[in-house]
Amino acid sequence: MSFLSVWSIAIAAGLTVPPLVLLYFLKLRRQEKPVSSTIFWKRAIEDLQVNAPFQKLRRNLLLFLQLLVLLLCAVALGRPLWQQSENLNKSLILLVDRSASMNVREPDGRTRLERAKDEALKAVARMNDEGYDRGLLIAFNDRASVICPFTRSQPQLERAIDSITSSEGLSRLQEAMALAQAHAQSELMGRDAPPNSPISTAPAAKIVLFSDGQIEDVASVSSDKMQMELINVAVNNDNVGVVSLSASRYYERPEILNVVAGVQNFGPDPVELDVELFVEGQHKDIKSIKLGPGVAPANAENFNAEDSLQIVSFDEVEFAGSGIIDVQIGRLDGLSVDNRAWAIIEPPRSVTALLVSPGNLWLDRAMHAMDWVEFEKISPEEYEQQQDDLNPAGRSRHDVVIFDGWRPGTLPLGNFLFFGVVPNLPGFGQGPTIEDDDVFNWDDTHPVMRFIEPQNIAIAQYQQLQLPIHAVSLMDGQGGTVVAAVNEQGRRMILVAFGLFDAERKYINTDWPMREHFVYFLSNAVQYLSGSVEAEVEARLRPGDPLVVSAQPNTDSIDISRPDQVTDQLTVGKLSTAHYGKTDRVGIYQAIPTAEGSTLYAVNLFSPTESRIQPAANFAIGGAAVESRDVVLPVTRPLWSWLLVAVLAVLFLEWAVYSRRILV
Repeated sequence: MSFLSVWSIAIAAGLTVPPLVLLYFLKLRRQEKPVSSTIFWKRAIEDLQVNAPFQKLRRNLLLFLQLLVLLLCAVALGRPLWQQSENLNKSLILLVDRSASMNVREPDGRTRLERAKDEALKAVARMNDEGYDRGLLIAFNDRASVICPFTRSQPQLERAIDSITSSEGLSRLQEAMALAQAHAQSELMGRDAPPNSPISTAPAAKIVLFSDGQIEDVASVSSDKMQMELINVAVNNDNVGVVSLSASRYYERPEILNVVAGVQNFGPDPVELDVELFVEGQHKDIKSIKLGPGVAPANAENFNAEDSLQIVSFDEVEFAGSGIIDVQIGRLDGLSVDNRAWAIIEPPRSVTALLVSPGNLWLDRAMHAMDWVEFEKISPEEYEQQQDDLNPAGRSRHDVVIFDGWRPGTLPLGNFLFFGVVPNLPGFGQGPTIEDDDVFNWDDTHPVMRFIEPQNIAIAQYQQLQLPIHAVSLMDGQGGTVVAAVNEQGRRMILVAFGLFDAERKYINTDWPMREHFVYFLSNAVQYLSGSVEAEVEARLRPGDPLVVSAQPNTDSIDISRPDQVTDQLTVGKLSTAHYGKTDRVGIYQAIPTAEGSTLYAVNLFSPTESRIQPAANFAIGGAAVESRDVVLPVTRPLWSWLLVAVLAVLFLEWAVYSRRILV
């Protein structure tokens, strides 16, 4: 046994034990009384013997009990610790969630992240008592980082926990679990082991996750059979958020701006609130809406989750310039990060399009039908000869380039529509030939697919598309994706797997050009690729997604202004594009200088998982339930009344013992 404060024992004992013993040595004051008989002399002699210094302490149970109480109190003040020999060979892995929902402020006044850090500190303090000899700390949102590698130093772990800062990013656990599992495994291999059979000598490890349980990829994460526990730090469940935003211009009236936002209630109670629209900081419109509860109440019979979501269409705004669209909800709730959303709108302008084709009557006629597009067409041979003029500084001077059955050897930066071919870029390819296919599924929520119902479009043949993992399928045939959208490396692309003619360009390959919505498709594709009508709502840009910045020629660096008023410098060097990844805050990012002079980017949360802030009821990883423990809110209660009762009880006991002993 050891003590954290030995001096406390000595001081307490020194101040209380000697006075108690001295009280028992005090000499009694006796009064002389005449008596009528000597029978009382025997009792008086016994009384004198009892009050003699050492006779007085003999067989005095009350004194020994009082001394024992004082000594135990003194020992307790010394904060004793029991130490024993034990082989500590277990590892503790702490995963701290620092995503957007961890910014929710709970009823005790602390944010979820602050509560998570406090619970992590308590776990570190209990490490040795629970048999853990080392600890590892990982903080994560959409990305994970090791804040403190395995260490036996509790102060080092505590300092690392204190250093964790909040973010507004999404919560994804896969990378954090991969880091935890990698650090928990040993790379040692036995000498006599057969080849390729590593022997793990890693000690037993336990993962403790400090989170609210609202994690996007939890269903696809594997715990690798490691012991795991969730410390749920969530209590608050009231939140309303902006979940979508779109802004567009009518190409017949490009000076008119149309803004639509989606607002959803994630709390248990119905709400009424105002949704406001600002354009370049100027208030333009306000709408009052009512939303049903986002969580089914107990014993609810008529609950409809769709009532919690409403699409708000603002009045048309006349705005011919470029600027920032800002939508706000006028309500204080648990999470403020999703109470605003932004979009970047460009001024209306003429769109320039280039058709590179050996000859295609269908495309030629469809492009001429779009009188709002300045349209040119050249042959593949002419394109090769005019590369420098068409692509100055490695960027296409046309808003949209359409490649019909032919692709260039080098693809510049820009916006492209491919028919029957794929770009000459890593990750793209063509697979086996599919014959006599038809379209059976499409994504009618994508801007390119508006007003289009391409069911049963007949396709004579095409080659399967091999695409990067981040490609978005817009139209599917029986044999695979036939139309896809891909954004990467400063290029925005729409790929159509089939050409309008066969390889020899003698026979038509599909009946799509004969349908009315083929022109709609081309119009939507040009609008989407050029960004001339649709706002840059890069609702696709969420916290953690990199910004792709196009650099001016001979530019060494670009300044990135962040929403938190911090400016970072992005080194470009000789690259024509650069990527900026510190987008863990929602809001507007500005890059200066870029190929366009100055470029704005809107980063929005738009995550129902993060906005749904109520504590996760049943938390499971990869389908396996995880032990969950809630954090109890600390409540301060006065103890003086109970102490007073205890003092009165002791006084009554003392009176009873004293009264019994003085009876003759």
